[in-house]
Amino acid sequence: MENRIRKLQQIADLAGEKSSDRRRELLREITDLFLEQPSTYTSRETWFFGDIMESIAYDLEVRVRLELAQRLADEAAAPPDLIRKLASDEITVARPVIERSSVLSQDDLIEIASGQSQDHLLAITNRPDIGEGVSEVLVDNGNDEVVQNLVDNETAAISLRSYERVAERAIDANSVGLSASLAKRPDLPNDILKDVLSELTVEIREQIIAETCGVDRERLDDILSDVVSSQAHDLDDGQDVESQPELVVRELEQKGELTAAKLIEFAHERRMPEFICGLARLARIDIATARRVSMDRTGDGLALTCRAGDMPTQQFATLMQAFGGMIQKSQPEIDELVKMYDSLAVTTAQRIIRFWNVRKSTLNDSVKNAAA
Repeated sequence: MENRIRKLQQIADLAGEKSSDRRRELLREITDLFLEQPSTYTSRETWFFGDIMESIAYDLEVRVRLELAQRLADEAAAPPDLIRKLASDEITVARPVIERSSVLSQDDLIEIASGQSQDHLLAITNRPDIGEGVSEVLVDNGNDEVVQNLVDNETAAISLRSYERVAERAIDANSVGLSASLAKRPDLPNDILKDVLSELTVEIREQIIAETCGVDRERLDDILSDVVSSQAHDLDDGQDVESQPELVVRELEQKGELTAAKLIEFAHERRMPEFICGLARLARIDIATARRVSMDRTGDGLALTCRAGDMPTQQFATLMQAFGGMIQKSQPEIDELVKMYDSLAVTTAQRIIRFWNVRKSTLNDSVKNAAA
């Protein structure tokens, strides 16, 4: 050990060299010596190496410090003080260390995230070992790019509080990217994702669906169904005041524009409240029944209702495609449903619909009589 210290001291004594070229060469020699067997050095020797490398590197230009950072970034036994110094340097020097060095602790990362630039924070989001504490500081201090990159990092641990903050940001900004990134997180609580999707416009939701390839589609479809179902509850036909979707549909009906093609358009755009109101008008059923058949994931009730409204078979097939993942049937099963639809008599479907209406009317009368 003493021999190694003496050898290192001899090299350090040369640090007084005034030539920049010689000092750069000296730094490489010291770094080479350290990297020969870094794990064999004592903590004192490691500190000594770091102190000398720092004193030389920080007396030279940025490119020298960048070279040093790149050489030490993957070394688990690198001098901690020097690594922390490099991580707080300008971003070109800091990035390789921040992204790759295992020497940096969670507390070190929190300190960097609390006081450095957005580029430094962005570099942290690329690490594989981000804990909840680091995530919270990144969410609190980071811009949208930082936060989205954090959420996209599948290995990052994100707390409930951080998820709530990110969801608020996604809603406030109507952000497609951030909302889509949240939807990809398997550990995101369903209620938070539902809140995000509920507050966004239909157009934004459609973009999110388009951008969430490779996610748990069944989970996403279930949440979307819950969202449109919740929104549809606002369409209670017992309301004294018409809702906005009802006004839209009534205006279309007055203009003669409420058609099967319009229903398909609503379905494509995931405008379920308008779809439900339009279906109720065209099939001459109450909104509660229209809501129930629209939310039926088998598609059977929807088929019966559309047939009662005399929707052509080809348009019904198009409607099934527009509903996409909201119908829990395989393509062969959907094809079979379309065949059944084509063979079902319109009068039979209408008779069943009338039965539904009579049954609901009888039930309502029973409730009123009981209340009296």
